[in-house]
Amino acid sequence: WGLKINAVTEGNETFSARLLEIDGLRVATGKDFNEKGNWDSDLVRVLDESSANDLSSSLNQKDLQVVSVEPKPYRRRPASPFTTSTFQQEAGRKLRFSASRAMGIAQSLYQNGYITYMRTDSTTLSDTAITAARKNIESSFGVNYLPSEVRLYKNKTRNAQEAHEAIRPAGEIFKSPDELSKELSKDEYLIYEMIWQRTIASQMTDAVGETVSVKLEGAVKNDKSDQEKSLVFSLSGTVISHQGFRQVYIEDVDENESDEENSSGEEQVLPEVKVGQIVSVTNSIPEGHETKPPARYTEASLVKRLEEE
Repeated sequence: WGLKINAVTEGNETFSARLLEIDGLRVATGKDFNEKGNWDSDLVRVLDESSANDLSSSLNQKDLQVVSVEPKPYRRRPASPFTTSTFQQEAGRKLRFSASRAMGIAQSLYQNGYITYMRTDSTTLSDTAITAARKNIESSFGVNYLPSEVRLYKNKTRNAQEAHEAIRPAGEIFKSPDELSKELSKDEYLIYEMIWQRTIASQMTDAVGETVSVKLEGAVKNDKSDQEKSLVFSLSGTVISHQGFRQVYIEDVDENESDEENSSGEEQVLPEVKVGQIVSVTNSIPEGHETKPPARYTEASLVKRLEEE
């Protein structure tokens, strides 16, 4: 079991945090258990349902103190232009299109001169495409979103047959999705828009900011033993100071990659807090955790796994 709290600052800004330590011992997570459901370390504290409920009831309306605020630089590069594989994966994640449906629409766009050839393993853009993308970025978003050097991408796929360039809008000047909205069907528009966004984003600046990790400390008394327990809660969030490629496109992830291990709260909007500041717990929620089987393959994640193999 774990414990989540919702708290509020003096300025009435709310945020969430999770229980990290009890009396100096880290609260166990799924990674601490072996295949038989046992844990080997004496350095972790395993919460059961009863303990979690007791702590939860003791915490309501308690005050906690901010004991550390640690900012770390955050930088993220844009995803590479589409190959056939990554195109099929994103069409599945973002649009819920099957691989065959996405490829059929792309085939129609290619035959009518809207995109380049859609069967490719290459992440490379031609000089013409790079020039078109950079001109588009400068005119639509400004020079702040244009990197000083052209972005080049290495192919991660073994034995890639790079006979064609990456999937991109056709021509020496990229037409925006809005310019083609009356010419394309709904599905064609959605696919073209995704290809246009991915191509433009691949040549834009990094997203830059800082990831802030905050620790809160407090103490509660156990009603049964009257002993005081020291508790440490943690939360983190990313503050983006320069959106970069995120202005245009953010790559999705598969369901099995967006589980608890990867959702550490980094997307949470953090209030501005300082060391020594007091915050108040508004409510606390005990959370039971069960081992989950691996997620079923979606068509997108299956394409990805096949490519890896």
